[in-house]
Amino acid sequence: MEAIKSLEPFAAHLHKIYGYDVTIKSYPNVHAFIKAIQKNEVDIALINTFGYRLLEASGKNYPMHPVAILQSRPDIKDGYRTAIIAGNQVTATKLSDIKGMASKLRLTLV
Repeated sequence: MEAIKSLEPFAAHLHKIYGYDVTIKSYPNVHAFIKAIQKNEVDIALINTFGYRLLEASGKNYPMHPVAILQSRPDIKDGYRTAIIAGNQVTATKLSDIKGMASKLRLTLV
């Protein structure tokens, strides 16, 4: 799958720099990804705004909380935005805080 292959260099970089194994997983759609989050199958997830809104609107509990919302420049009206959500074991409030915890976390991208 092309999406997984494109993430392999990133996973290798994380292994080289931080020394932990990275599992790259691709879900067939955003709904499957949301179910994985609700089942506590990921430690850190980067999810687009629409996916996060679907997750919130589902009304089902999930063991994660918003950690960071990456902002676009004010002059970009239609730019891609993302939210990073993490399980309760992740006490980070800034992206830089995650570095110290990285060896104990799983990362999932959608």
